[in-house]
Amino acid sequence: MMRTCLKIGSYFLAVFVATPLLFAGCSSEPDTVSITIDTVPESGALVKLDGEPVGMTPLTIEDVSAGDHYFVFTKAGYTRHNLHLPVEAGKPLDFKVELEFKTANISFETTPPGASVFLNDEYAGVTPLKNIEVVAGEHEYKIELKDHFEIEESTEVEAENFYSFTHALKAIQGTLQVFSRPSGAKVFINDSPQKESTPAVFNLNPGIYTLGIHQKGYMLKEETVEISANTQHKLETVLEKGNMPLGMVLVPEGEFTFGLDNGPPDERPQKKISLKSFYIDKFEVSNAQFKEVFPDHIFAAPKADFPVTGVTWHQAAEYAAAVNKRLPTEQEWEKAARGSKGNLYPWGNAFDPKFANIEKGLGTQLSKVGQFRKGVSIYGAMDMSGNALEWTHDWYRIYDGNNDVTIEYGNIYRVLRGGSYMTDAFDSRSTKRHFAKPDEAKEDYGFRCVMDAL
Repeated sequence: MMRTCLKIGSYFLAVFVATPLLFAGCSSEPDTVSITIDTVPESGALVKLDGEPVGMTPLTIEDVSAGDHYFVFTKAGYTRHNLHLPVEAGKPLDFKVELEFKTANISFETTPPGASVFLNDEYAGVTPLKNIEVVAGEHEYKIELKDHFEIEESTEVEAENFYSFTHALKAIQGTLQVFSRPSGAKVFINDSPQKESTPAVFNLNPGIYTLGIHQKGYMLKEETVEISANTQHKLETVLEKGNMPLGMVLVPEGEFTFGLDNGPPDERPQKKISLKSFYIDKFEVSNAQFKEVFPDHIFAAPKADFPVTGVTWHQAAEYAAAVNKRLPTEQEWEKAARGSKGNLYPWGNAFDPKFANIEKGLGTQLSKVGQFRKGVSIYGAMDMSGNALEWTHDWYRIYDGNNDVTIEYGNIYRVLRGGSYMTDAFDSRSTKRHFAKPDEAKEDYGFRCVMDAL
């Protein structure tokens, strides 16, 4: 019913008229809406509305009531997406939800470092490269470094995991051409005989090599060569006539500096001394060599080329005599180590841990002979600093011109030279005098031999 008030003169009349609730042409707003949803970059995501699954995108949901609603979108390879959505009556919605890929982390390391990394054909950086974020799935990578072989690989990564790829890059070999006069000479690389005779070509990995060239009736000629990756090198040499014993190097006749004025008292005084030429073993006597004279000598098979140690002076002297050699005098040993310029070490006056096997250096234990190629003396003798202490022929006596007498001097102790893997840099100098009783045999006591040059 509807009451209408009409005015007649000065009076109002209330009239009640029966009318329908809705007038023609008018309607109330609906209290539900439809929502259309899709996901990018891919469809096919599962949609939950207020905790209940309602379908996969693209999706239209009818009759969604007005009010606050909560949507959850999930799809393999993508992170879960949560959405709070206020819905107003009479306002249908049409929208897209952007999903985020699930990611993994990749790191790259190379030896040597500094290599360029390309991930899926895009430059990623230089090694070491840490924690690159990538989407889950298969990826291809390429690693490049100048003068090294390229690496190309593919890998499958799972989301939310960490991956580390480490590669030792292989350098492209360098080429060494070796010529000699006369030709037809035998070639030794790091003392290993080669099949090829001069002229010869060798492909070598980057590094430092000792090249020996020898022909019967001529002196062995040795050169130290540093080979760079992917480069060509040439070595030309002229051989001198002579009969140098293989395995030994020549220390020529002449003057050298012996002793040291500003060192410990027993190294004084420093003076110039002249010696006749002699040959000295290029390496310390090895286990295998020692066993040829002393068959009862026992050592582990991998140690055949390691210096024999734990020997007394008497054993060293007996071995030398058995192979028609002798132990060096202190002066001979020092000249072979120092050269004519009086170096403190075989290579110079500054110690370098890369050149010798000493305590707290690159080596922490006895090493195979000849491993420290940069530590070679001017005459070609190896390991004259570090590795094994070496017995000499001489008693530990005072030098002529030295007045600092101690009770150790005399015919009690024999002198050892060169330091060992158990001594520090100071005690591995070429002038340093160690001494021990002739019947002592400590674990770092070894030796090398000499021979007169006729």
